Amino acid sequence: MSKLIYVPLENLPQRYTVMMNNAINKHADIILYPDIEIDTQIKNGEFLDIINTSKFKAMQLQMIADLFNENKIEDGDTFLIADIFFPGIESIKYMSELLDINVKVYGFNHAGRADANDFVQKLGEWSDASEKGYNQLCDGIFVGSEHHKNNIKSYFNIPDEKLHVTGVIWDLTYMDRFKDKIGNVEKEDFIIWPHRICEERV
Repeated sequence: MSKLIYVPLENLPQRYTVMMNNAINKHADIILYPDIEIDTQIKNGEFLDIINTSKFKAMQLQMIADLFNENKIEDGDTFLIADIFFPGIESIKYMSELLDINVKVYGFNHAGRADANDFVQKLGEWSDASEKGYNQLCDGIFVGSEHHKNNIKSYFNIPDEKLHVTGVIWDLTYMDRFKDKIGNVEKEDFIIWPHRICEERV
């Protein structure tokens, strides 16, 4: 029986990752969430801590290698990567292909180099090659919107059939608490300020 192996992002209250993980965990056979205390304070970064996320992903890569080493990865298994900016994607392909195990890899591309306003624009040109590699290594890529799909498709020349638009799949019932606090008010227009410039929210 084939398995779904989920490689999540850290549960951070500042982001949607808790909702994302809760939604996907219900469908995963194996969840690779390292048993470490997550420092939710963002000391080095904008919406995630760059050092902490690197440590977290390194531990996930060790967990993946252990699964291969213990013969727990079999033909037909699928890895679902919560963020394709994950060096372990290359290692999954490296191990599976050289061990002749037929696995699939799917990943979420949240913004990246194709989004001119994403924080990774601070990185050098090497990151274009890295993200292109991540996109190529994935059998399918999930994106949040048609706009994002078109960005990635044109920037990296990715085939249309490889990109899948999810829309909003996380539980947003938590928004009800804001309505409860405000009470009944007349409808009015609001300006929403996202963490980065985003044409879809303007």
